[in-house]
This record gives sequence, C-alpha cells and structure tokens, in this order.
Amino acid sequence: MTKQEIIERGRLAHSLRESHAYKTIKDAIQREIFEAFKNTSQMKAEQVADLHSQARSIGLMDKFINTYIDLAVHEQVSDEDEA
Repeated sequence: MTKQEIIERGRLAHSLRESHAYKTIKDAIQREIFEAFKNTSQMKAEQVADLHSQARSIGLMDKFINTYIDLAVHEQVSDEDEA
C-alpha cells in the first residue's frame, strides 16, 4: 500500500469515526447488545458467548479505525519531516 493510500484510508476512517450516523448506529447497537445481555439467563452460555463476541466486534472495529487514523497521521508527519 502506498503512502497516499494509507493517508486516504486514514482520512476516510477519521470521517467515519466522527460522523453522526456512525456514532448513532454504534450507540444503538451497543445498547441493543447490552439489553439482550441483561435479558439472557446465565444458563444460556451459548447466547452469552455470542453477545460477548458481538460486543467485542464493535471494539475491534473501533480499534481498526483508530489504527488507520494513526498510520495516516504517521505517514503525513513522515512526509512533512522529509520536506
């Protein structure tokens, strides 16, 4: 991947992370998962594990988005240092 592609991916990731739509949907999904978790019996281990995986997936999505942004910032700083 080229520096320019990394920077563009980071720019898109930043735009997504800061968008009202992303924040609204992410919050709604997290609330839905939490409500389902509260209403699931501990005896239903498979359902609890599935809900845990869903919650972790949102965290991983945020982690990837932040990583893309960090890499883009690093590339931009690197370009500025070379100039």
